[in-house]
Amino acid sequence: MWKLYDNLIENIQKDIKINDLVIGTEFAMVISDSGAGISRVLNDKRFPFENKIKPNMKLKDLAKSIKSWNFVEASLGLAAINAFYNKKQPQDYFKLEKIKHPFVSTIDPDDRVAVVDAVLENKENIQKSYDADFFNRKMEDGDYIITAFEYLVDEYDSIYLGSNLIINKHIMKITSDSTSKKSVLCDISTPLSLDFKKVGIDEIGGFIIDDIDKCFELVKISAPYRDIQKTGSMFKII
Repeated sequence: MWKLYDNLIENIQKDIKINDLVIGTEFAMVISDSGAGISRVLNDKRFPFENKIKPNMKLKDLAKSIKSWNFVEASLGLAAINAFYNKKQPQDYFKLEKIKHPFVSTIDPDDRVAVVDAVLENKENIQKSYDADFFNRKMEDGDYIITAFEYLVDEYDSIYLGSNLIINKHIMKITSDSTSKKSVLCDISTPLSLDFKKVGIDEIGGFIIDDIDKCFELVKISAPYRDIQKTGSMFKII
């Protein structure tokens, strides 16, 4: 299970250090020598932090927190990973394309789509415009429990994955259940890494922060997504 996580961590250069970090009620953010990254916070605090968080620690060491079963710590680890991957510098092995919306810009409106553990701010509008079912660990009215996905996956054309699956360690199970379907991993917490292609995900998109200082202050005061998203842009790998 850990191969995907280990690959994401291994690519981070050893000499990059943390400049600052913050954990709000909605998001976590990390600023490093190489850039800044953000992640939603999954608020399950069953265990103490496994990683000793300290000033000027190496980004790579903080990124290892993604493997923690304390999901708040894992959220911080995902933000650290994004601080390395989610930046606009040209890549030798892929290009980025700016998109307007993580769901609307990646899902065919004619597809029947399963939305798995994704936080969508405009969920009601998506339900009206798309033939979409939602699978979540914590269900809202009309949702399926996430464990139903493996039994119903054949009914869908596309699978839209939320990055909470990286934090809660369900991503490998969900991707293995949906290998025959078009799958998309694209939200504010997604690392812009081709490592997700290796586990069968077809489209990958993530958030690049433009105004780092403003974003950091907003995370500090637990500002909502609609304010956070204005500090950067969504991109997908092409």
